[in-house]
Amino acid sequence: MDYIYQFDVAAIALTSLVFLIYVFGKNYPTRTRTVFLELMVCTLVAAALDIAFNFTMKDADVPVWVNYIIKALFLISDNFCVQFFYLYVLSVTKGGGLKKISAKANRIFAVCTMAFIAILIGTTPFTHFIFYFENGAYVRGGAYLILHTITAVSLVYSVVIFFCYRTTLSRFQIVAIATFISGVIGSVVFQLFFPEWRLSLFASSLGTVLLYASLEKPSDYMYKNTGCYNKSAFFDYIYEHAIEKFHVVIIRPNNADYLGRMLSPETWGVTVNNLINDLHIAFGRKNVFHLDGLCFAVITRGDPQKEVISRTVKVSSDENETASNFQFCILPFPELSDDMNRIRETVNHVIHNPQKYTDTVYTVTPGELAKSDREIMVLNAVRRALSEGLLQVYYQPIFETKTGRFASAEALIRLNDKNLGFISPEEFIPVAEQNGLIIQVGEFVFDSVCSFWCKNNLADMGVSFIEINLSTLQCIQRNLSTRLVKIMNRHGIDTRCINLEITETASAANHAVMLKNMQSLIGVGASFSLDDYGTGYSNIDYLISLPVEIVKIDKSILWKAMENENSKTILVHTLKMMHDLGMKTVAEGVETQEMVDLLQSVGCDYYQGFLFSRPLPPDEYLEFIKRRSVG
Repeated sequence: MDYIYQFDVAAIALTSLVFLIYVFGKNYPTRTRTVFLELMVCTLVAAALDIAFNFTMKDADVPVWVNYIIKALFLISDNFCVQFFYLYVLSVTKGGGLKKISAKANRIFAVCTMAFIAILIGTTPFTHFIFYFENGAYVRGGAYLILHTITAVSLVYSVVIFFCYRTTLSRFQIVAIATFISGVIGSVVFQLFFPEWRLSLFASSLGTVLLYASLEKPSDYMYKNTGCYNKSAFFDYIYEHAIEKFHVVIIRPNNADYLGRMLSPETWGVTVNNLINDLHIAFGRKNVFHLDGLCFAVITRGDPQKEVISRTVKVSSDENETASNFQFCILPFPELSDDMNRIRETVNHVIHNPQKYTDTVYTVTPGELAKSDREIMVLNAVRRALSEGLLQVYYQPIFETKTGRFASAEALIRLNDKNLGFISPEEFIPVAEQNGLIIQVGEFVFDSVCSFWCKNNLADMGVSFIEINLSTLQCIQRNLSTRLVKIMNRHGIDTRCINLEITETASAANHAVMLKNMQSLIGVGASFSLDDYGTGYSNIDYLISLPVEIVKIDKSILWKAMENENSKTILVHTLKMMHDLGMKTVAEGVETQEMVDLLQSVGCDYYQGFLFSRPLPPDEYLEFIKRRSVG
């Protein structure tokens, strides 16, 4: 039989090109890269041996034992290609997980399969199981189908792993692996019926090109413009070594945000590259990863305090005075976790929430990880609630002393998750703020209040206005007023019934933008309150510069006033000052009649607290207002 070996030549050409580019590129040395390299070598060897066998079979002077060796080596390398591809799929999809038993089991499966293939084919000159030569002709043995069965099982297993863990890959990567699998399966089936067509290795080489383009490009593992390995390379290292003992030290200058704002793009680039060069010299290129901005990770297998922290401080002090004050986060392996998703989420949490960690050096413990897990679950609960409409708005009545009516109420967000149960606003609101969801939450509350007011004609029940909290992020949105006015216009609500609560923190974040938003909303009829007065800086400048009508006195001031005379004096003079400035006051946290008597004696305008009512669901709030109106 004359084989059509030109496809093997094409396979060698394609694979050699990718091999050379790959070898001379700046690839991070991970297990995935190693398996990909082994896959290419196997493809090259198999194609070369297939071509050689095509010529030696036609030469009557070539001894039979030479043909046996060439054919046996070809079959071994050809079948090893499928096994290396299985290992590659396993590695690139993280299908084996980080569990030590799973990782070992998968490797043992592949090694045992390759050993069986090598023995089965290697002994065939004596057993004739796989092939033999008769009258100078090549003949397949009775057990040849075993090789196809092994190939089929390995490919099916690869397909199963691929489909189970494909969510870790991009669409292009999924297409590349799917094409590789389809091409190899199709070529093997074709060769069963037309053995002279040597298509399988050509299909493998085409798949190799796609894998390189989608998964193995060196640029995918390099941080843009810095020549340092990036977060993808970092997580690959963690995945492959997490069952070993080492430490990750995440390094970030304490003034990174300040530098980012103050330095020009050119100076910023020089600062980053200088720091990277220092780290490369100190710890070696393969142990340094550029995670984000001025945030880096260093891998050490020694004492992190001695090996990384002291050396980093020394390097930065000698070479880069601007960034000499560092913060270090230590992640110990393997005791931290064996779950890749948890590790990834923890690292991202450390990178994007530096304000949560105030110590210069801190270690992430399993306990810290559990806390991070809770935050992630709460975050997912908020996302579910927003997408499924599960957030609820409660209303806490506010008593007006002048009219003796509950003329107002504060709208308060509540979340009752099907998995976590009731989640306190004190827990989920900070999580929503840190993850950019608070604007959606705030607009949900605003829209719900407008709808509730119009649907139930609250003005006819004696309610003058509803207080709605604005988050800091909402306050510094340049288009805040436009967005809120659009919602009010859609419902046709009287804007005078909307009172927006802001905090001193929001004013400090971006005073100019917030003031502009306030002026725009006041221009259409809305009013503002300053919430939690007494808990922040209590800067008198805010009271003078912000056009607020109402100041809400934090409950801590009232409670302390009930305990000692000095605090009582502070409360009395605070209320008098607000009145002298032409502002009305709301006392929060009113829980006893004694508190009411004190507030009444000093002329507080509104009372809010559990003495009158807890926050109520909409239906209960309506019943409360109707009952009190009748009374």
